[in-house]
Amino acid sequence: MTMKKGTLLMLVQSVLCVLYVMFLSVSVVRLFQEGCAYRLDGHPSEWIYTREKAGKLLLTSLPLFLLSAGTTVASVMLGVQSQNKPAKDAELIRDLTVSRVKTPSSEMQAERAKRKKLHFGGWCGFAVCLMLRDRSLERETALAKSCEKGNPATNAAASSKSVLIARAVVLAAAIVFILLGIFNGSMKDVLYKAINICTECIGLG
Repeated sequence: MTMKKGTLLMLVQSVLCVLYVMFLSVSVVRLFQEGCAYRLDGHPSEWIYTREKAGKLLLTSLPLFLLSAGTTVASVMLGVQSQNKPAKDAELIRDLTVSRVKTPSSEMQAERAKRKKLHFGGWCGFAVCLMLRDRSLERETALAKSCEKGNPATNAAASSKSVLIARAVVLAAAIVFILLGIFNGSMKDVLYKAINICTECIGLG
């Protein structure tokens, strides 16, 4: 009997969510059509979407939203879950289990700290592997191009050296131009222009 009640509650929740999304979609399209028609009637400068229209739309959909939210809260409070598709996600199972524990033990906190370190280390290792992979692809591409020209070692070394020289020249030029801009006052001009754009053009002021 409990399973039937849970299934019925999930069905009602799904129907209400679908109806709410459909109601919002139809209302937005109708609001757009009414705004376009109002513009064609001799009000070309009027906004199609306004705060008042959006507020009125949300007020009309409020009962349906409250019913949908109410069924969702009831499902969570009663612990209703799909019997056909049990949770297989380790993180979801962890969340459901830990939510029933009021005070986490020291071992649980230690596992959380370990998991944070592993998560951070995993992202760092992933970034390093991507960098090494890109460099390996660049070296393989350079070697393939040099093999096509018939002189692998010399051409690859010359290409790598020329790339390093070009990077160094561009970096030095960038540093010189940045310093010149700081000393001649251009940095303040750029800052003032950015402030004026934000406060006057965009309208944040």
